Amino acid sequence: EVIHRLRGMLQKRDHVVSETIDVNEVAQDVARLLNSEANTRNMEVVLHLAADLPPARAGRVEMQQVLLNLMVNGMDAMRDQPAGARRVTVATGLTGDHVRVTVSDTGPGIPEALLADIFRPFFTTKEQGLGMGLALSRSLVEAYAGTLAAENQPGGGALFTVALRAVRDAQPS
Repeated sequence: EVIHRLRGMLQKRDHVVSETIDVNEVAQDVARLLNSEANTRNMEVVLHLAADLPPARAGRVEMQQVLLNLMVNGMDAMRDQPAGARRVTVATGLTGDHVRVTVSDTGPGIPEALLADIFRPFFTTKEQGLGMGLALSRSLVEAYAGTLAAENQPGGGALFTVALRAVRDAQPS
């Protein structure tokens, strides 16, 4: 019920605070925020930010929350990896009319049998998890007419892709 109400609220576009954001700045802010956590966990956060990336239309705070959730999930997924092999990579780019942000990790990936369920509310594989993070993240991205998808990387690890419509000829606010 909580998720349904939240989705309903987010889908009413007049309640959604939208602004022109610099996705690279948002990624840098979240990486800085997680820097000490990454150091504590002996993990590396790598940014591959596209130059001359157009801004996107979304909520800055909401997109920070989405990236924070995806990056922390990646860190959690790598807890059993050797210390030198723990890396979360955030990359930005432009695909057609969409600004794309990917968050990947070097963990074991998402079991294929669970891949279809990970965005379902209250679904979790974590002992202390609530199963709300990915459901909420998808709802937040969709509130801005974007998409959030997950897949496994061929070499191992999970890859999450956020796509938001690019804003042409605009300056970030």
